[in-house]
Amino acid sequence: MQQLTGGIALAHHCAMMGEPWIKYNWQKEKMMYLELSWEFSEEMKEAWSSFEQYTKEDGEPQMQKNDDQENAAKRRKLEGRSEEIAEANIDGQKRVVDKKKSDEEKKKGDEEKKKGDPMTEALKAASKYKAIYLKCTTESTLILSQIVDDEAWMWADNEQNKGKLQKLQRKVHENHGSLQRKFLSEDIGKVKMKVSKEELMVSLRNLATDEAKQRDLSELAAFLRTIKSRHGV
Repeated sequence: MQQLTGGIALAHHCAMMGEPWIKYNWQKEKMMYLELSWEFSEEMKEAWSSFEQYTKEDGEPQMQKNDDQENAAKRRKLEGRSEEIAEANIDGQKRVVDKKKSDEEKKKGDEEKKKGDPMTEALKAASKYKAIYLKCTTESTLILSQIVDDEAWMWADNEQNKGKLQKLQRKVHENHGSLQRKFLSEDIGKVKMKVSKEELMVSLRNLATDEAKQRDLSELAAFLRTIKSRHGV
């Protein structure tokens, strides 16, 4: 009976593991079970133990379960990594936005600070006067040179045109103090090194607000338009 039970168990195990433990003889139309030596029996026992270890209750290989678990762990790791990257990107974007906002606020604060600075305001107003002054004096000097050297301008070589232009140009130039002349002809950085801030600020304010200076410069600019119109420019 024990031999029969053992033979049935052996046949059952062979059938579950398949080839090479079992073969089907198509000629005899019978299932053939191998006759195993002791060494093969030990190998079969080990193979069967391994088979049982890697088999679940429903018959699915445990190796597949392990692979699924490993893949799931990898997915969780990748998802976690993706979340870390996403959080890092968000943090990076937030830092960029915060830096941009900080820079804008700093720039705005600097502009407001400059705007409220009396020296800045005086320099800004004086610079507008300087731009008009340089344009007018440069243009008048060029026209006076043309009146002397260019035959096309010979018509203006008289007191009404050349004489008046020279008079207005000289009047504008002489209506400035020495410090104001330095400002009009030199870089502001060099001027700041030569005088105190208070002295320069007073001089610049005077240059920008003195009515006589504004009037003389406006008169020169107006006559330049007149003489160019007479020349057909």
